[in-house]
Amino acid sequence: MAWTYSGNPANSALDQVRFVIGDTDSANQLLSNAEIDWLISARGNASLAAPNAAEAIAAKLAHESDSSKSVGDLSLSLSLSARSQKFYDLADRLIAQAGNYAPPILNEAGTALGAEFSVGQMDYIGTGIAGTGITGCP
Repeated sequence: MAWTYSGNPANSALDQVRFVIGDTDSANQLLSNAEIDWLISARGNASLAAPNAAEAIAAKLAHESDSSKSVGDLSLSLSLSARSQKFYDLADRLIAQAGNYAPPILNEAGTALGAEFSVGQMDYIGTGIAGTGITGCP
């Protein structure tokens, strides 16, 4: 499993994803270069790949179980489920961020999808759409 991080997110999209999700410690590697590269390729850029990377880490950690060991008065516990939830929370925050900065998605005609809104479109609610039998809200 190849794992690299230059310490400078401006160097590559891979480093950008690693920086944003916190996978920057070579002693605790969370995702391989190939896994992150695939996410970047599938999603189109680092900002959109980062939430999926955080979710992938959360899913990996969710398969691990919490453990606790005790020897005499000394005890040690490891809560991977809590760590998994933190990565799911991170993914939610990154999705919200990506939505704030994402450019509009254009259809083949060059029109922004989901932008079928216009000034005055709600002026005649309740009058229905001619010939459809559909009426607006009262």
